[in-house]
Amino acid sequence: EWKEGPETSHGVLESWLADLPPSSVLDLGCSGGELAVRLRKLGHHVTGVDAEEVPGIYEHVDEFVKADLGAGLPDSLTGPFDVIVAADVLEHVARPEALLDDVGSRLAPGGRVVVSIPNFAHWYPRLRVVLGLFDYDRRGILDVGHLRFFTRRSFERMARKQGFVTVRCHSVGVPIEVTKRGGKPGPNGSLGRRLAAIDRVLVVLRPNLFAYQYVLELVPGRAPAAAAG
Repeated sequence: EWKEGPETSHGVLESWLADLPPSSVLDLGCSGGELAVRLRKLGHHVTGVDAEEVPGIYEHVDEFVKADLGAGLPDSLTGPFDVIVAADVLEHVARPEALLDDVGSRLAPGGRVVVSIPNFAHWYPRLRVVLGLFDYDRRGILDVGHLRFFTRRSFERMARKQGFVTVRCHSVGVPIEVTKRGGKPGPNGSLGRRLAAIDRVLVVLRPNLFAYQYVLELVPGRAPAAAAG
């Protein structure tokens, strides 16, 4: 689902790519192309990949390739790409390390990978485990479709093994507006805004405990230490 707002993972991804000159972008798990539409408005050429061909997707991307990312990147993909985006994707494949390795081979010189991942060290899954109530949810960190779980440390360790280093990392809080979708009750109006403001402060103070997701920029090889956000 698309997350509205500059402090969501999608908002951060969009702002980071807005700082780049027109580039060739590979959008992994592009779904209906919500991100691709925004990136094309920024002047980027976007190739989308997804296991499902969502109606209207060809209008939202420059190119579309139907493929199961669990089996790796298809040979039919043209490249290389200046930027490869994996937004809320790597947790949905059984072997994300293999997909990252594949991604590295499709990057242009000087290229980068931008990913967003859920934070399993967030207080909510921690509490569920402590109480012995671990189970999957319809959405969120414990989404029923998640095959792998990450903390920032475990993800960066995996990325390093595949030849990537983190040059930028931003911690984001709970997307309050998403909790109200699908007919579910959620905080409205001023209450929702207050909760979001409190959550943002807690994310800054204790990102390991309160970050709902991390957005990371990866590059091949050696690079300066990541800047926490």
